[in-house]
Amino acid sequence: MPEQRSVDLVHLAGLYGNSVVIRVSGRDTKGDPRVLVGEIAVDTKFVKGTLPTWIFPEDLTTWRTVLDQLAQDGNASWRKGQKAAELHIEIVDRDEDEDRVRVSVVDRSMSQATAQVLLDLADGWIDELRSRLDEVLKEWPDQNG
Repeated sequence: MPEQRSVDLVHLAGLYGNSVVIRVSGRDTKGDPRVLVGEIAVDTKFVKGTLPTWIFPEDLTTWRTVLDQLAQDGNASWRKGQKAAELHIEIVDRDEDEDRVRVSVVDRSMSQATAQVLLDLADGWIDELRSRLDEVLKEWPDQNG
């Protein structure tokens, strides 16, 4: 069986170095094979850390909904109230060439910590996230079956 590669479901890299990444590294080989495993990484000049995560098939479905919400009104939450790290995204300022976005990673179960990062993102970042979701679904098909 060929080795699977890691794919970033989320890769938000600000113009000034801050980033939030959700990297998928494969299927859960110790549990439900439909579940994906990976990590959430926050990287700034002040705060840097990673957190393991599990992504269920329904998480990928709701991620598409989150992207639709972001495109419409600029605020959305992913996995809020679940037993998983949450991602909250708020567009605080829209400009012709870039958006200023506040991203919060909330981990209520493992670390009981929240990391909040302000990112200046180049135009087209939501479309890039849609492409990343499609890439994850292509790399690990049949997530909803």
